[in-house]
Amino acid sequence: MANHIKDEHLIGYVLQTLTDAEREHIDQHLVSCPVCRAALQEYEAQHRRIQYSLQAELQRARPSKQMHFAALAPHLLRARRLAALRQTSGWLLSRAAALAVLVLVLWLFSNSARQQVAVATPTATRPVEIPTIQPVPIPATRLSLGDGRIILGWQAPQTVYLTSLAGAVFPGVADSQYRMGLDREVSYEGRQSATIKGMAAEPTYPGYLLQTIPAGPYRGQRVRLSAYLQTAEVSGQWGIAALAADATGRVINEGMESSAVASGSQAWTRYEIVLDVPAESATLTLGAWLFGAGLLWVDGWQVEVVDASVPVTHALATEPTNLEFEQPLGQEWSLSSSRVDAYQAESDGSAFTTGQVSGVVWSETARNSDYGQLGQFFVPQTYLGRRLRFSADVKTEDARGAYLWLRISGPRGQVLQLDNMEERMIQGTTGWNRYEIVLDIPAESVGANFGLGLQGQGRAWIDNIRLEVVGEETPATGLPYPERFSLQEAALRARLQPDGLANHWVSTPLTGWFVSGDTKQYEADTDESSGYGDSLSAFLRSREPAAGAATLVQMLSAARYRGQRVSLTLVLRTAGVTGQAAPWLRIDGIKPYYILGLASPAGLSGDADWTMIELILDVPEEAYVITFGVYLEGSGQVWVDEVHLGAVGDEAPTANLLDSPGPVNLGFEE
Repeated sequence: MANHIKDEHLIGYVLQTLTDAEREHIDQHLVSCPVCRAALQEYEAQHRRIQYSLQAELQRARPSKQMHFAALAPHLLRARRLAALRQTSGWLLSRAAALAVLVLVLWLFSNSARQQVAVATPTATRPVEIPTIQPVPIPATRLSLGDGRIILGWQAPQTVYLTSLAGAVFPGVADSQYRMGLDREVSYEGRQSATIKGMAAEPTYPGYLLQTIPAGPYRGQRVRLSAYLQTAEVSGQWGIAALAADATGRVINEGMESSAVASGSQAWTRYEIVLDVPAESATLTLGAWLFGAGLLWVDGWQVEVVDASVPVTHALATEPTNLEFEQPLGQEWSLSSSRVDAYQAESDGSAFTTGQVSGVVWSETARNSDYGQLGQFFVPQTYLGRRLRFSADVKTEDARGAYLWLRISGPRGQVLQLDNMEERMIQGTTGWNRYEIVLDIPAESVGANFGLGLQGQGRAWIDNIRLEVVGEETPATGLPYPERFSLQEAALRARLQPDGLANHWVSTPLTGWFVSGDTKQYEADTDESSGYGDSLSAFLRSREPAAGAATLVQMLSAARYRGQRVSLTLVLRTAGVTGQAAPWLRIDGIKPYYILGLASPAGLSGDADWTMIELILDVPEEAYVITFGVYLEGSGQVWVDEVHLGAVGDEAPTANLLDSPGPVNLGFEE
């Protein structure tokens, strides 16, 4: 046992009486010692049982709100003994006699407690009132959206990785730019439909309503996914999307169908995507999207296997095409921009260096901060582990800034390599010149996007594009894209304490916690007057009446919990919540990031008293990060306290929202 952590130190770890240095030493030891991990789990389980037992005894004792714990403690022991006596002597007494004894005991206890309170010495401690609640395991039956109502099976993900949508990685959280919900007055069929509402006049990304299901029933087959869409006063585009991903999260096939017009109102119209689901697919994702202001209704989804004679509508390109623009721009070239209708692109037969035409992108209305990009996507399978040079002829006219761009994406859309000539943009009016970008293509790359970009107003032409492998003697023009954030090994605090700053997104006065989402409308801090069982809790609230959403978040390494089942328990209280407040727990895979598990219960709304909730997920061996937090949508305030994350036995039921065996609620009737 000399090589293991002593029991008293493990108990101190659970009770949080150790120093930071001692806790760090134990954390390091636990990573490689299953014996101590098991012992710690047992002590944590005992601690939870004692807490729950104490809460139950407090409820039986029913102390006065003015009674201090010092005055209450002796009577808790007395109440426990009396309860035990009542249980063991029940067979000796008739029911009437037992009832009489119970009434007498309660009367004596109540009278004694009042006398004790009368002589108790006053202290500065806030009176303690702890409600009796047990953790509530939440089944994986829903995800909440938008207006506080529930759309079974559907979600508005925080990030959408559809690599061919102009090559971008779009945040898609239902925040101040989009709201997701149900419309019980409008539907294509049935009683109701789902909605995506664009809240911003000039949104910077699309909003998505998605469902991810296991790909098992569809592997190696051709699938048709269809839905009916209707719009009202949309200033942008809309459509449906689908993608297949393997077990690592790598997108291996995808498709998107968009509206033929860029804005306006449209009656119910059927959209469909036909794509092959590769044999190595693990998941299939389908959903609708809106990029712009206005309202989109979605209804009548269908997922069906079709015969090979049905032509596919989309297939991932494995090689770039039409590099000299001699064919119409077509589907391989797409235009993306920071503002709807700010940019245009087309083939131009009046200016070229090879062939008869070139590609041109221009704007007469863009602001200096706007940008438009004419781009193409392909899977760089033949370039993996090699150095790639992208070169082209470019000329400009009154351009604030023109540039070539090449971005290499990983399995979950993360940027692995990027060069957009940020420090060497082409400005003003220039003749035809040759420019190039040279980047390494990592072995894990799954997508490459390249093309011509224009910042602000002006015109830029591109022609004679070449993509070729070069040797290491050719210097790279870009560096590996930095990680968006650094992960820290951090011990979880069971009690939230305002003794430091977090380093992620928007910091809070809570060590290890940060605020993500619509950070302009929401804030987090501690509350010394509203704790669960003590004088301190944390809160997340809207600064004013809000239509967005934000989360109070913590991240930690999954190394300690790999191969185990973990439980997140916490207590929540709400006041004036117009949408909903809910906890969530997510397990992400080893680099590159991939969601392995997600749990989120139905939220609290309005004014709700302290409620304990438990979320349970498995942590696979490939898990890399555990992320958890509290989500607040709309106006109001949510308090959180008694946060605990720990391993539990296999008998505890999990609630993984990704475990759905197949598509559900395709007509939005549930």
